[in-house]
Amino acid sequence: MRNGPMRPQVSVIIPTYNQADQLKEALCSVIGQTVTNWEAWVVNNSSRDGTVGVIQEMSDPRIRRVDISNRGIIARSRNEGIRRAIGEYVAFMDSDDVWLPKKLERVLDVFKRNPDIEVVCHWERIRKNGRLMGTYRYGPESKAEHRQLLFSGNQLSTSAVTIKRNCLRRVRGFNVDASLVTAEDYDLWLALSHLGCRMYFLPEALGEYRITGHNMSANTDLHHAAVRKVVLRHYRQLHERSVKDFFLLCRRLAKIEYTRARDKISRIVARTPTAGSLHDRWPSDLPLRQSSFFLGK
Repeated sequence: MRNGPMRPQVSVIIPTYNQADQLKEALCSVIGQTVTNWEAWVVNNSSRDGTVGVIQEMSDPRIRRVDISNRGIIARSRNEGIRRAIGEYVAFMDSDDVWLPKKLERVLDVFKRNPDIEVVCHWERIRKNGRLMGTYRYGPESKAEHRQLLFSGNQLSTSAVTIKRNCLRRVRGFNVDASLVTAEDYDLWLALSHLGCRMYFLPEALGEYRITGHNMSANTDLHHAAVRKVVLRHYRQLHERSVKDFFLLCRRLAKIEYTRARDKISRIVARTPTAGSLHDRWPSDLPLRQSSFFLGK
């Protein structure tokens, strides 16, 4: 049963653009949660398909729509959702992903048992073109400490993260710098860890990250450039920088260049019909799995 007019405990923020069919599945997975005390803000970036009709078809007063033009910067959409959110917790969801029924229940239980925890991230299944490929195992907590997150790379996924709303207000949400597009989530995790926000990784797959061919950037060079800018930005903000930190920075930047080159090679191989056995041996999900290439849609 629904909890009536009670103030929602969780605000779910779902940015979307021309993904009506996938949005319907995403919303159904939210409606199917065992926890019912939530609100969902669908931030519609001027979609021209049946997005509005899908939302109306749900006929659920907990689901609300706001129309904006984010000018290609998904951070604007998420920030609009944060601005309107009234729940104690904010859960992000991409409109082509889905949650398992007990996702909110399990996450809220972590917050209840650990009042000092401010960010919870769970594992995700990976489904590519309808086929289950495996599981992303995010974390552990030791890798979410600020310097580890900076020098070792992103350890969280937006659709798997739930955050106390007051933490998001403290960092003023996502950075809307256009040069950080596709890495604005990584920038936010670093900002939160810099403030000392405690993160917890729930070792349970409670959602599905879906790869359809439409949620990968056509230009991964831009993504790696955005990651590089995020790393340099937060490195310069370190209160103290040692010689060791400088070498860790150099190693991090070298890894970014390595993954950029490898991703480019994998795309060339995938597009080359004459690659033969090399193409057959090349894992189709290698760029995503190895480079932590989590993109905002």
